[in-house]
Amino acid sequence: MTITGRRRPVACAVALLASIGGLAACSTTPDPADDAADLARALETGETGYAKGLGTPESLAAMLGEIADLPRAVEVAAVGEPREVTDSELKVVDVDLNWAWDLDADGEPDWSYATTARLAQDGDGSWAADVHPDMLVPGLEPQGSVVLERITGQRGDVLAGDGSAIVTDRPVLRVGLDKTRLEGAPEAELRASAEAVATLAGYDDTATFADRAVAAGPRAFVEVIVVREDSTDVDLDALASVPGGVAVPGELPLAPTATFARALLGRVGEATQEVVEASEGRVVAGDTVGLSGLQEQYDATLAGEPGLRVSTQGGSELTTRYERPATDGADLHLTLDTAVQTSAEVALAGTTSPAGLVALRPSTGEILAAASGPGSEGQSTAMLATVAPGSTYKIVTALALLRAGVGPDDVVSCTPDAAVEGYTVGNYPGYPAAYLGDITMADAVAQSCNSALITPATP
Repeated sequence: MTITGRRRPVACAVALLASIGGLAACSTTPDPADDAADLARALETGETGYAKGLGTPESLAAMLGEIADLPRAVEVAAVGEPREVTDSELKVVDVDLNWAWDLDADGEPDWSYATTARLAQDGDGSWAADVHPDMLVPGLEPQGSVVLERITGQRGDVLAGDGSAIVTDRPVLRVGLDKTRLEGAPEAELRASAEAVATLAGYDDTATFADRAVAAGPRAFVEVIVVREDSTDVDLDALASVPGGVAVPGELPLAPTATFARALLGRVGEATQEVVEASEGRVVAGDTVGLSGLQEQYDATLAGEPGLRVSTQGGSELTTRYERPATDGADLHLTLDTAVQTSAEVALAGTTSPAGLVALRPSTGEILAAASGPGSEGQSTAMLATVAPGSTYKIVTALALLRAGVGPDDVVSCTPDAAVEGYTVGNYPGYPAAYLGDITMADAVAQSCNSALITPATP
């Protein structure tokens, strides 16, 4: 026979005593092992209704703090024997729990530990959770909290061909609004300060920045722009006169100058929402990532692997309970020559149309410079432009003719056009008619005759 208990059937021993025709005594006290299983299920899912005495989902989440919403597995390792509590007819039982947390939500457990929970017998004989914080996290105190930190390693440098650093950590100033300096100020005053800071930073939409500042937490630093330490883009004296306006020293991976190979190297900054969503969990809000150029293309290499730290906080003291160290990023070694790159940029500095210049080492094909002029407006014309090499390539074909034995004074044929491998190539518009027909190799190079310099000749 089975007797139905509070939530489940409870076995009852029945003995038929033939000699007296009576029924033996039967215990209906619920098995604490069943309640222990319910407790583990409630702690794992956050649905506290599975277990008696655990409170609300909100109260459980408050105790777990910043890890409350992370995936976890909770299993019952052992259930002790019920024991009596002093000055009470009721009993308690200890339950050993094994926890496994997936802190980065990648499907693999990161942090495992054991705790001991306690079930106390209610007046009806059932078992309810006797809640205490360290049954959740070892060392967690009443009124304490759990803090989860993401640790980032050192971002890799971008190196020149000689191994010197092109992009490395350099001092910057993070310009923004420090709300702790405006504590208790009315919203209108906060908004006025935010708009003044945004104006000094050259921010176009000052109202949007003010909205962001108002919505941020009461002790937030709301950043508007990052500038190099020696930059004159922001009037720091004027910024200091704005209530809450500050320029916080920091570091950011930067090239030697603001323009050095900017289109090629790209820039580094705080991850946008689009970057976070596209990263499939690798990047989270607040991470420093490559936003364009090579910094974006090789971000995973340069960034390394983030680490994690879980701490319990009691008052102002943080105690580390788990830490996975971060892995520093690897350096990205380019073939650029800093001096050649600088010369290329100087050569293009006065151009107004999109322009690019690439310098190669002929013996190896290594790129020594890849500069794009100001007329390119941030686009990497040097690397992305898809235009024919034009007369530049005639240097190659002229060299081939010379190596084949054609001398500077030998005669070659310069025709209006020539057919090569199914392609018809003509001379440039306005080619001087006086240099058509039989001309010397030297004249063909000087006048840039396409047909003469792509047609095989016999010396």
